[in-house]
Amino acid sequence: MGRCTDTVDLRLVFSRRLLSGSALRSASPEMAASRRALQEHDNNPSRLVNKYLDSVADHKVRHRPTSNLPFHPIVLSLVGMMNGSTTKVFASWKRVMTRGTYNLMLKRLSLCLLQARVRSFEL
Repeated sequence: MGRCTDTVDLRLVFSRRLLSGSALRSASPEMAASRRALQEHDNNPSRLVNKYLDSVADHKVRHRPTSNLPFHPIVLSLVGMMNGSTTKVFASWKRVMTRGTYNLMLKRLSLCLLQARVRSFEL
């Protein structure tokens, strides 16, 4: 079985790391400045994570290659939180996919997130 990230570009974020100083040091200056601004204005961790995931999605949209094809970034944290536009995309997929196909996709995605969590905690 291949790695989950071979065919899908998933920007995975671990929410505890995002709130720490190490996340600010490892990001681009633009993303680090936006994270610092978010931390100064809001102390609710859940809201902070949602704002950060939205900023990652916006960054993906701004920096994608030029194309006429529709594009909706799928942004998830390692614990499974998703930004607002990802929630809407999943809801639209649920309407058009058969139940079995949709459930299989969710199980596959859950497995990918689990594999990513394991890789992030390996020493």
